[in-house]
Amino acid sequence: MESSERAAMDVAISRSPGEPVWAGGKSFGGRMASMAVAAGMAAAGLVLLGYPLHPPGKPETMRDEHRYGIDLPTLFLQGTRDPFATRDELDQVVE
Repeated sequence: MESSERAAMDVAISRSPGEPVWAGGKSFGGRMASMAVAAGMAAAGLVLLGYPLHPPGKPETMRDEHRYGIDLPTLFLQGTRDPFATRDELDQVVE
């Protein structure tokens, strides 16, 4: 799926020469966008809506390894009752 992320980003960049283009998505789409950026896809930053940091009810199964290689501005928009990540869990990853 990462190649489709890159293809979409290439089109967006070609249509906006010289402008910053951000990657992002909702839930799994945001996770895939962040994984593509961690693997080298160009982006000005990330916008992640309802980021799935772990499976619901399984905070011991964190999916954050790739996040630590990303040094871009990232906006997380997360609900207070989201079972995929709490505010405290996201704060730890952001630090």
